Amino acid sequence: MKLNRKNIVILVLMLLTLFLSSIQVNGIQESVNVSVQTTEEDTNILHTVSVEMVTNLPTYREDKIPSILPDGAFIAQFNVTNLSNTELKSLELTITTNEYGFIMNPITSSTSNLAVNDSWLSEGYIIDLISSSTSVSKPLDLAIILDQSGSMGDEISVLTDDLVGVINQISEDVTDLQTGLILFGGSSSNPYNDDSLVTPLTEDITTIVDVLSETEASGSHEPWGDALWVAQNRLNWRDDAVKLIVLITDEPCDGGNVIGYGGTEDYDGELLYELFTSLKTQGFILCTVAASGADALTLKQLEIAAETTAGTFIVLGGDGPQTIDLPEIIGELVVKYAVELDLKIDVSLSHLNHEDIREYRKMTFVVLIDDLPPEIDTWEYFSEDFFSDEKIVNVLFEVKDVTGVPFVEIYYKFSNVSFWTTTNATHISNDTYLLSLVFTENEEFLSYQAYTEDWLGNDVLSEIYIIDLSSAEENSRLYIGKKKELVLVPYQQITLKLIGTEGEGLIGPQENSSAIVFSETNIGFDILAADIDESTILFDHDNCTVASFNIESEHTVKVSFVSSEQVEIQVVNVFKESLEFKQEITRNLGVDDVFLYELDNRINETRERSIVADSQLVQTSILVFDGNTWELLVMGGTEVILPNITCYVLIFASYHSGEVFITFTYDDLYDPWGHYYTGVVASYWPFLAALLGIVSIICIRKKQKK
Repeated sequence: MKLNRKNIVILVLMLLTLFLSSIQVNGIQESVNVSVQTTEEDTNILHTVSVEMVTNLPTYREDKIPSILPDGAFIAQFNVTNLSNTELKSLELTITTNEYGFIMNPITSSTSNLAVNDSWLSEGYIIDLISSSTSVSKPLDLAIILDQSGSMGDEISVLTDDLVGVINQISEDVTDLQTGLILFGGSSSNPYNDDSLVTPLTEDITTIVDVLSETEASGSHEPWGDALWVAQNRLNWRDDAVKLIVLITDEPCDGGNVIGYGGTEDYDGELLYELFTSLKTQGFILCTVAASGADALTLKQLEIAAETTAGTFIVLGGDGPQTIDLPEIIGELVVKYAVELDLKIDVSLSHLNHEDIREYRKMTFVVLIDDLPPEIDTWEYFSEDFFSDEKIVNVLFEVKDVTGVPFVEIYYKFSNVSFWTTTNATHISNDTYLLSLVFTENEEFLSYQAYTEDWLGNDVLSEIYIIDLSSAEENSRLYIGKKKELVLVPYQQITLKLIGTEGEGLIGPQENSSAIVFSETNIGFDILAADIDESTILFDHDNCTVASFNIESEHTVKVSFVSSEQVEIQVVNVFKESLEFKQEITRNLGVDDVFLYELDNRINETRERSIVADSQLVQTSILVFDGNTWELLVMGGTEVILPNITCYVLIFASYHSGEVFITFTYDDLYDPWGHYYTGVVASYWPFLAALLGIVSIICIRKKQKK
């Protein structure tokens, strides 16, 4: 076939156009001139002045914010210290309060001059709290920014089912509420250039739920920085409303058109954090929810986002709130930020500058009005004394209260006694208390109640809880091929029994297994492990982050853990299997299942190799250990580049369960599922198909002319 010059030019131009468009699909797009505003430094000299509120109210919090019961009164003064290098002239200090307070005396006090480093104490203001039987609700605009990538199906489902009920339930407390929805992630990933992903603020919550009901979780790439920018700049916010954004995701921010230009994975640059500051400057409150399975970078970004904007950071999963609680969480956040619960004192400080022009600085101080009793959450687990084998039932109490509590009192009784015993729980850390009781096989159940009161006298008596003690033995066992996640509370011992092979092994007769204990947060713990059958110590080390030892078949190893800090650790009892280069296998991975593979990756070539554990359903965690020292070298998910050594690879499910494809191969030979990673290679298929089509058409036309 011969092509004339005209056909060649046309072919080259069409191929060039298609190639450029395929590149654009992969995120290499023309730069968009969009800026993120940051706060300019204020030159007002009053910003170098320290202002402190002094009251006759008690304070029991770390932040020293005072608290008071409703219908009380108190005296407030303001201590002003001149930290500038200039004498201040004609200082005036004026205060006002919100609806909960009334100022009994003149609201302005003044002084003629305040020298450098001198202090001035204002007049004492008598503030009386106004009794109110109803809360003061402010208008609130709520934007829900929701990840719709493949791992978020459960979150979308519960919001679809329960969001309407929750919003209707809080309507008496929040009478003026508008809700909007912005989706991101998946095959249609970015609301910046897809208006169909944006539902404007509306009073009709069913509009939001209708959109959710048609949303399917699929695909990947989560540019939630762009989604926040769209919420900030394109939604129909009201000037007089509280502007609340709730961001829900389980992945770090990926690059988009505005935040992290270029479409890169896991963007963690300055533009993202400047966006948080910009949201704060414009009065937005950003609450972030880390869905189950979120990694360390995701948690870091979401926590900083909430802290920067004075919002709330929530992590789903573990011993905290669960995915099913998500609609209730959103409802509680709306009430929290729409309903005025505190006495706010607005202070205006002014002086005459060198041009005899009065400059002002405005500040707000808070007094907590606490008329609610504490909330008590409990968590139960079993342990046993390492040397005496005494069985212990442990109950953790987490107490939530505005002002805090001085004690937690427990009433308990075992099933073989008729009377109740009273004791105080041990204060562990912050608002966490612990009750530990020794029990015997004759005691089948433990009943208990908790009582506490806060520093202002608001009290609560919990319901009666009943623990089945017969499950203690089984809960303290860990069998081969399983893992258990533990939360170590400071200085409280937890003991597990790791069971070796019983009878015929899973791979061959009478294999030994391996125990691996590691802290994912790199906080150390003390560990003592002993073989019960041989009465020998296998492992005894302090301040470990990783520990490993062998478990002989038909043996039981007792392992004790303790830490001076609160730390989450993973305990694993697993066989070592061998995985050869280019081997491919499929395994079913349950929630508590774990696999350990030994890989010889000692190679003399520049091309890198990787371990892959991928699935359309399961989000995996992969840990790579040094084959000689058991040092933890790499943590990742789905695909991890391997070091050039003999190593152990630990694989388990961090989100969902199901069939997982596992292979040991070159890192550039595998294309992961689009569920968690963008299929960059796949986007070139339209280009190749179009190329073949063009060549075929030209050939046919040449043949017809002949």
